[in-house]
Amino acid sequence: MIKAVGVRQKLMLMVIATVFIALFFTTVSLSYHQKLRIDQEVLIRIDALGQVMAARSVAAVMFMDKKSALQNLQALNSVKDIVYSCLFHYDSNKVVAEQSFAEHDFQCQDAASNAGHHLGLDYVFSRIELNNKSGSVGYLFIAANLDQLKQQQRELSMVVTIASLISGLLA
Repeated sequence: MIKAVGVRQKLMLMVIATVFIALFFTTVSLSYHQKLRIDQEVLIRIDALGQVMAARSVAAVMFMDKKSALQNLQALNSVKDIVYSCLFHYDSNKVVAEQSFAEHDFQCQDAASNAGHHLGLDYVFSRIELNNKSGSVGYLFIAANLDQLKQQQRELSMVVTIASLISGLLA
């Protein structure tokens, strides 16, 4: 069938195929780049929030002030993607306060081995050391779900895909 088609039609098919291949790779690379950028923004936002909360919570953890510690954690209630937070005291090896905003299976003690922050499939986790002048007194652990992030990524991928298809059809 290809042999029966003229040179002009063959060139046209090659150009169209090249355009669609280029648009496909552009769509994939833009979507991947946007996912990385959004992931990084989420980590930065959770880390910044954690740093502020940690600074506010050092005294409460040092003195095992459960009431103040819980009040600090309850401030996270206004951040809708936070599902769990806790404050842990190293010397007593106890949870000073914990706040749960959704169903989950997180344990404050489990966060002891996960320093820093990382991105999971469904959650972003951040563990921030609580430091005073003499050293570390404990840590703040925050877990946030990624539902909003995933929704943004789906919407962006759909927009990029539709724009690429329209561009390909116009070409």
